[in-house]
Amino acid sequence: MADYTTQMLDNLPGWWVKDINSNNYKFVSSFETSFDTVENEILEFKHGWQINYATGIDLDKIAEKYSLVRNKNDTDESFRAKIKSYLLIFSGSGTDDDIKDILSFYTGLETTDITITQIREMVFSIIIAVDSDTDETILNDVVNIVPDIKAAGTYVLEIDYASKNNIFLTNLSETNGADKLN
Repeated sequence: MADYTTQMLDNLPGWWVKDINSNNYKFVSSFETSFDTVENEILEFKHGWQINYATGIDLDKIAEKYSLVRNKNDTDESFRAKIKSYLLIFSGSGTDDDIKDILSFYTGLETTDITITQIREMVFSIIIAVDSDTDETILNDVVNIVPDIKAAGTYVLEIDYASKNNIFLTNLSETNGADKLN
């Protein structure tokens, strides 16, 4: 903490007695605790809106700005990492890897389960590898998320699903060698 007593005494007229045993020193130093308390409160306030330092409800409020919600198992550290990941993902440029990262972030799919193929310039397809453990709502999420995350001017020709390890979801059927939603 700053030495407020010395700073304040330095600003008093030179003819005032300022030694440690003087009444002037004692009077001014009586405010030191109050100034330290105010400085601590200001620091705590500043940390409340900084991702690196925020905790608890303050961290939840930061996340709320990005429509992120803390899971019941999220600690402050894990939630802070999630917020930072979100910010890093959305600072991307819409490349294949950026799209994979964003889809993985939102759906929980592994990036290795997402294949992006460029059909021609500015046109690509997305194939999601699924198996019996894949949550079917994730497949709908992918369709809804892609238009918001693709680079401007690009076109998604198709979003398709393929089997992972030749294991199919119950509502997927094998037709002409390709897996399609019924």
